[in-house]
Amino acid sequence: MDGTEISRQAKLVKHLTDYIITQAPILLSKLVVAALILLVAWGASLVLVRMVLKVLSGRNTKTIAPVIGGLVKFMILGAGSITALSEVGIDIKTVLAGAGVLGLAVGFGAQTFVKDLFSGFFLIFDGVIQVGDIVKIAEVDGEVISVGLRMTQIRSFNGRLWYIPNGNIATVANDSREWFAAVVNVGIGYGDDARKSLQVLQKVGDKYVEDYPQWVMEKPQAQGILSLDSSSVGLRLMIKVRVPFQAEAERELRLRVKEAFDREKIEIPFPHQVVMTKASTYSA
Repeated sequence: MDGTEISRQAKLVKHLTDYIITQAPILLSKLVVAALILLVAWGASLVLVRMVLKVLSGRNTKTIAPVIGGLVKFMILGAGSITALSEVGIDIKTVLAGAGVLGLAVGFGAQTFVKDLFSGFFLIFDGVIQVGDIVKIAEVDGEVISVGLRMTQIRSFNGRLWYIPNGNIATVANDSREWFAAVVNVGIGYGDDARKSLQVLQKVGDKYVEDYPQWVMEKPQAQGILSLDSSSVGLRLMIKVRVPFQAEAERELRLRVKEAFDREKIEIPFPHQVVMTKASTYSA
């Protein structure tokens, strides 16, 4: 290696060293400022989320809170990140342009994801379901654990946790809206007095209202004979109760009906068959 090449490399090292010495403090200060911006954005997002939650009230808070919190954090931290990038000298317009092209490419393969987001938005803000509701979605019955923009979680009554994409939710049966009909269907034997049995049912309903007036919304009804089955006469007792007491009401009413029928010697039949045989005589 000749002297000219050594001299050129020495100059290059000197220029690089001078640049680092002069620019390093500036770059370091910019990085510190960018870090402070991100820290302030994070703290601001936490404060704003708490303020939003204080404004919200009611049962729907549990449903909306995670969504609102996520959106607020996303917007605040997004704005902080853009400001931090600009502070360290990165052209944000170039970054956004690249992100736009990438987003367009990804968008063609994310139609299901977008469908889930839109469905989740309308599920939440239309108040179709809320955390704590007892619902049936497709073949799943249970309690709503969470409602996100993309997915809803339902805990079935056997403890299984279901994750349902919001885009797949077409029909919702909600048992947690204002009132629910507590219904007890019971059969009596054909040999029993139907009118007396209906009177017993009505007395059971009336006594239940006396014991739990805070649960009941309307006078109970023994609705008459609903069916003539192969081995029983079908009767029904119905009481309109407030949610979420429907399950407790039905269990208690079934117990009371059974006890009342036992006292009155009214048979609650079970399916059975009578087999008759005809004796035959043979002569030798």
